[in-house]
Amino acid sequence: MLKLTDSQMKILLMAAQRDDGSVVLPSSLRGAAARRVIEPLLRAELLEELPASDWLQARRSSEDGSFGLRITLGGQQAIPADRGARASISDAGTPPGVGAAEPATCSAKGFTEPPENTQPSRKQTMVVEMLRRSEGATLKEIAIATGWQPHSVRGFLSGTVKKKLGLATKSDKANGERRYSTEEAR
Repeated sequence: MLKLTDSQMKILLMAAQRDDGSVVLPSSLRGAAARRVIEPLLRAELLEELPASDWLQARRSSEDGSFGLRITLGGQQAIPADRGARASISDAGTPPGVGAAEPATCSAKGFTEPPENTQPSRKQTMVVEMLRRSEGATLKEIAIATGWQPHSVRGFLSGTVKKKLGLATKSDKANGERRYSTEEAR
């Protein structure tokens, strides 16, 4: 029996949680790394390669067509009972619930997508409020309030405040200190 790595177990868990049993590789697993993880699962017949269709995402293409991966009964049985596989894939035919499957989530770190409409974090809200004050805030003030390193504050200001939240920021240097504020605070 194949001793499963953490990545292999996560892939099997994710596939078992999907109604159609299809394998959707995480974006962090591509190229040679994906082959090193997937090929042992195929050899051990824990996953099977099938022609891609509207319900099975293509993993590779060749002159014979496009192919995707699906967990087998053996793959489901390789998952410990306490990990909770829920899909029931038959050896032949279309899996139950085809077309109705929603993207699976797996409690394993790094393999779940955060919900799109999440509430802003407490620190994010605090920093935005600091920037909206008439006097704005210095890098040092934000770092002390949040416990972040200065480079993290700068990254937050450019990445989250400007790009994700779409707030226009302005910085002024007076008395040797740079103050950041949002345009609406002025």
